[in-house]
Amino acid sequence: MVALLRGLALLSLLSLTTLARSVTRATTNIASRNNNVAKDHFVSQQGEQLMVNGSQFRYIGTTAYWLASLNSDQDIDYTLGNISQAGFNVVRTWAFNDVEQIPENGTWFQLIQNGTLTINNGTNGLQKLDTVMNLAQKHGLYILLSLTNNWNPLPTDSINVTDPLSVFRFGKRDVTPGANQTRPRNTLSNDYGGMDAYVRNFGGPQDHDQFYTNETLIEAFKNYTAQIVTRYRDSPNVLAWELANDPRCNSSVPASPGCNPQNVTRWHADLAAHVKRLDPNHIVATGHQGFRCIDCPKLFPRVTAPAPRPSPAPGTRRSTAKPLTAERLLRERREAFKKSRAAAKRSTTEGGIRIRGRWVSTPTRRQQAQGLDPATNGAFGVDSDDIINIPDIGLSSFMLFPDQNSYGPNDPNLPPINNTINQGLDWIRAHAEAGRLFGKPVTLSGMGLVTQQNAPDFVPFNTTVAPFAADTNTGITPGEQQFATNAQASDAFSQWLGASVTAGIQGMIQYQWTQSGLQVVPGTVINSPTSPVDTQTPTSPVNTQTGTSPNDGYGTNDVGQVYFAMSTRNNLPEIEKALTELKRLMKYRESCAETEEEKAKERQYMGLGLTSRKNLCINPEVAKEKKGKVVDARCRDLTNSAVCEKGRADPGSVELCDWHENLGKLEPGSLLPPAIWTLADVLEYGKDKGICPYFAVRRMMPFVDVIIYSFHYLLDPKVAEQVSKEMSKDSIVVFDEAHNIDNVCIESLSIDLTRPMLDSAARSITKLGEKIEEIKTTDAAKLQDEYAKLVEGLQEADDTDADGFMANPVLPEDILKEAIPGNIRKAEHFVAFLKRFCAERLQSLIRTLELSRLDEHSSLQKVASFATLVSTYEKGFLLILEPFETDTATVPNPIFHFTCLDPSLAIKPVFERFSSVVITSGTISPLDMYPKMLQFTPVVQETYPMTLTRNAFLPLVITRGSDQVAISSRFEVRNDPAVVRNFGSILVEYSKIVPDGIVAFFPSYLYMESIVAAWNDMGILNEVWKNKLIFVETPDANETSIALENYRRACDNGRGAVLLSVARGKVSEGIDFDHNYGRAVIMFGVPYQYTESRILKARLEYLRDAYRIRESEFLGFDAMRNAAQCVGRVLRGKTDWGLMVFADKRFARGDKRAKLPRWINQYITETASNLSTDMAITLSKLFMRTISQNPNENQTGVSLWTLEDIEKAQAKQKAIALEQEQADGDNDDEDRYDDGGLDDQALMDLDL
Repeated sequence: MVALLRGLALLSLLSLTTLARSVTRATTNIASRNNNVAKDHFVSQQGEQLMVNGSQFRYIGTTAYWLASLNSDQDIDYTLGNISQAGFNVVRTWAFNDVEQIPENGTWFQLIQNGTLTINNGTNGLQKLDTVMNLAQKHGLYILLSLTNNWNPLPTDSINVTDPLSVFRFGKRDVTPGANQTRPRNTLSNDYGGMDAYVRNFGGPQDHDQFYTNETLIEAFKNYTAQIVTRYRDSPNVLAWELANDPRCNSSVPASPGCNPQNVTRWHADLAAHVKRLDPNHIVATGHQGFRCIDCPKLFPRVTAPAPRPSPAPGTRRSTAKPLTAERLLRERREAFKKSRAAAKRSTTEGGIRIRGRWVSTPTRRQQAQGLDPATNGAFGVDSDDIINIPDIGLSSFMLFPDQNSYGPNDPNLPPINNTINQGLDWIRAHAEAGRLFGKPVTLSGMGLVTQQNAPDFVPFNTTVAPFAADTNTGITPGEQQFATNAQASDAFSQWLGASVTAGIQGMIQYQWTQSGLQVVPGTVINSPTSPVDTQTPTSPVNTQTGTSPNDGYGTNDVGQVYFAMSTRNNLPEIEKALTELKRLMKYRESCAETEEEKAKERQYMGLGLTSRKNLCINPEVAKEKKGKVVDARCRDLTNSAVCEKGRADPGSVELCDWHENLGKLEPGSLLPPAIWTLADVLEYGKDKGICPYFAVRRMMPFVDVIIYSFHYLLDPKVAEQVSKEMSKDSIVVFDEAHNIDNVCIESLSIDLTRPMLDSAARSITKLGEKIEEIKTTDAAKLQDEYAKLVEGLQEADDTDADGFMANPVLPEDILKEAIPGNIRKAEHFVAFLKRFCAERLQSLIRTLELSRLDEHSSLQKVASFATLVSTYEKGFLLILEPFETDTATVPNPIFHFTCLDPSLAIKPVFERFSSVVITSGTISPLDMYPKMLQFTPVVQETYPMTLTRNAFLPLVITRGSDQVAISSRFEVRNDPAVVRNFGSILVEYSKIVPDGIVAFFPSYLYMESIVAAWNDMGILNEVWKNKLIFVETPDANETSIALENYRRACDNGRGAVLLSVARGKVSEGIDFDHNYGRAVIMFGVPYQYTESRILKARLEYLRDAYRIRESEFLGFDAMRNAAQCVGRVLRGKTDWGLMVFADKRFARGDKRAKLPRWINQYITETASNLSTDMAITLSKLFMRTISQNPNENQTGVSLWTLEDIEKAQAKQKAIALEQEQADGDNDDEDRYDDGGLDDQALMDLDL
């Protein structure tokens, strides 16, 4: 089963490499985000970047301003769920809904009437916005809350409400006509009140810009703003407070002649300060379209020291030419295209494409820089270059609707869509440059192109846009109005997304998510908001048909590496097996390639596996050592940088590793040729070429496509710091066999100290002191050089992969960037205070002193790591002193446990660093427990059934023996002779009927020993020996390996064997019993942990207090996942089969079975869930007789494919692709661009 799942996972990752780019850093930040209200999880600003939890945060979002006006909470939940599943992680919505009279039905937040304000806190008021915020947290979404709107259109009575198309054509609002032609509230597309609602109801001048200057209106708006900000200021789901949507001088209410950009800028400054006073923890964003006023005076100018002018060269005069600036260059470009401005007006037809304005109105004629475009001359009363420098503004936004706003001149020699794309590219780069200039993050808060397909779902045009009229040149009627095509929109989005990534834009918001429930459907309202606008082309922001994420193109151009991490126990054969499967997969992909170019590309794919030095060392003097720690220490003695430098400077003075030295003579990226390398392949290649296989793999890691290694290379910070520090942030991390990942996390941060360890550490300190005194007399400069480096910071830039004596256990990044405290910078002071602090300083000292046999200082390393962890964390750890080292020990030997109780501490850096993290296993169930324990919000969470040719396994629950005595491993009855005898009877009966191998699992070693001893006294073992040999797993790894080897030999020879094992032991983790090695697995008892363990009690208490996970809930979850892991050993592929026997009456309970993986639980029938021993044997015999027959004919070609089936499927796919190409070719014959005579081939020849 695991091999099957792993093969499918690798196939998916390799086949969908374009999707690997789709999950960005933003998704990781949301996915790993803690749901607790803590300021660490708020989005903050740091220079030009947005930050969450100390890591950069970039996002892809969508606009759904109407969320709070949906009819029901279920609609809101459904919509947010769809948005999250589509790959978005930010939603922009309205935090206002102003009405001028209370409607009969529908949602409203504030009544503005005759100069008075009334806040609606009811269920149809702000409680609806509460629902949006709560459900956003459920789905892992940030919310960008806009506080008001520039636009407030009102309907006219001239709309023909019986004709849905007229609503769109005349640019009013969506209506659902009733019997009396009424227009119900909340069927509007964009009438939610806003600035003009204040202007109309406070009795002053009816000018739109009164909202920015009239103190009464400003105070009224501040009052509402205070209500919203204080309501949600503690919510970590608030991305930022957006002051207004598209603020500008003009609107549906005209502006006064005196409106200018300074008025709008002052308003931004005043409101931003007001919001920051109320909520200092969240960012304040702008919300404008990014219009500029290049020549306007600035209220918040950028203050920089003037650069000194260089002196002229002798004999020359100082130049009086003005320096070439970005603004001057932009102005010169516009002058070059001055004659083309008439053609650029948006109310005409350009090259056959009608481009229309959405919120176009007559530009304000004040403070306009003549010769510039409205977008940059202040015509709209907005100066984004002034607003961005307001101190309380933490996020500058802009919008991109180039088919509705003119952002610059057009080139008359280019097709219109090219000009549209180019304007968008220039607009993006200009705002990104402004962000760098002012040191503020910049986001694209609205982006879209109107196409014929998405036009019905686009926001209908406001009253400032005239109805369509027939074009006098072409005769096109309003109903035949043309838009950009899907292909053109696709190309535009692709280029804009790429430019945004390159330019450093921090986030992008698509306009908009389809609100299908509010569309015009005569007589009805469909409440099924399901899909985003612009979803019909592969490179648009979201492609639900192809599965493409909205983040496509919003990441690096290179596909991220895949890091495939496997369970830590006995991982060497599993790594080798995974590499063999990957090699087989790539050979298949190469065989499917049709051209030599495609085949060559497949051959360039590279995969490597990494394991310990002991497994990859080929130096005979080092490899002969049996213990891995000794191999590591001897390897470091021969390869650390100080030894290598000395040996190269004075050959023969010190012993070096020739294989390591030969490696240094090669190019770093060419140590191994492109291929899929198994561990055996790497060893053989290293021997042939005379290079070190271990360091060849380590140094090739940045250059390969797939790395397969153990969990601890990522989760154990002492190892991860050395091995995984070069991993790209866009890498894809897969944790396979991750059912016990929480235990691995805890083990990586837990330390046990014994008295012998402390004595050894004390001896190491004495040796360090002696070495320091020696080096002070012989090479004091070396200590002084180390001191100078430590003054600058903790981590040295020249630290190499060979110097890894130890790494910092888990110091936070901000601490690592600080300097070492002064009182331990000097070596002798540090040794004196080593009992207090710390790991990083010890690493530096070991390197400076050039000590050999580093394994002798391993105890001191543990003490230093212990000190570091104790001083770093306040919560999530516990100190426990036990008088005995083991539970079975009788001689006192105190042991000091520093135990990690919170697994999320170890995996948190992985979630924060990497773009995509996948946690998977065949027995990872139930899924909902893992996000709780590891503290992350899953982006995708799925449980899949298994596809089998037939019922290849039979799960049975035996609750009683043949004598009808209930069987259980509960403490009260576990030693009952009747229970022990019935357990033995089960083993005896199955040893008679099951061929080859049987694996039996017990909850613990202690229980297994007592049961086996009782069986021996009862003569049960003698009965089993008549049928099969018996082997037993022990705590000793070597003894268990010998038992496994002999067990397999007995199965291969036809004698058959029984292996008695323990849940959570070596056999249950990662050992495959495929085919004849495991025809039956028997689980004797429910594998609960030993509940009297002090460490377990502490962890249960922590989970209860910190995450509200009950003790019984966790114990039941842990027992069933281990039971599933045990019985899962029986099925290792589609052609495998076997029996799964659960021998305990507690397995019959529905709550227990529900925790089993779906692929097991779906085959447990009611008749097979409460059996006696004789009934189970009867069903097992019937199953084995059935499984020995040929597969059902109707399953061949369905779930079990032959080579002929695969070839038929491939031929069918090629035929479909050929038909699609022919259809595309027919479409290409059309004049797609309506260019007046140039066919598409001519356009291609012109590279257009």
